[in-house]
Amino acid sequence: MRTGLMIALVGLLTSLRLVAEDTRQAIDWGLQCGLAFPTSSDLKVTTRPGVGGLLGVHLDWRATQSQVLRARADAIWFSSGSQDGQGPSLEQRILTQGRNAGVAVEYLHRLSPPMFEGRWALGAGVHLIRWTVASKDRLSLSGGTFLPAGTTTWTREGIGGVVVYQLRRSLEFEGGILFSHYGYENQAASYAHLNLLWHY
Repeated sequence: MRTGLMIALVGLLTSLRLVAEDTRQAIDWGLQCGLAFPTSSDLKVTTRPGVGGLLGVHLDWRATQSQVLRARADAIWFSSGSQDGQGPSLEQRILTQGRNAGVAVEYLHRLSPPMFEGRWALGAGVHLIRWTVASKDRLSLSGGTFLPAGTTTWTREGIGGVVVYQLRRSLEFEGGILFSHYGYENQAASYAHLNLLWHY
């Protein structure tokens, strides 16, 4: 499934580039920044207290007045978390720092005027995400203190939904949620995000 999704994403991005060469007036590109908030329990523990910063770029193809195909790439740096444990002869503290980088293709449908004035849009997309978790383990035993550390990565698929409000032609506000998995046991990893998008 992962290979098929990667092929589909590459194909769509290539198609957007080819279309852009012939229909430049229908193409926008831009930047986005915002905040991400873990919503799944495992991700909350790994990133406690949880809020992360998001940066990214996007490319929009306006197929019609109400339909937009958006290719995007985002990177998120979550805050660090800690987990403590204690036994009869040991104390342990695990510090974790999570981040991810992903690419996605989203379909957006702008809601028709006059009720919404064409400013609101709903969308859904498929994502390919590279999760990274760096950990430092402080283990205190009767024989001394040990400080093992390491970084682990996983590549997973994801799906997401967004609501977009156009503040003006070059600026949009976006809220959304993404569902994915990470870890050796394929735990649920979902987060909500709030972003500002600039179009050029």
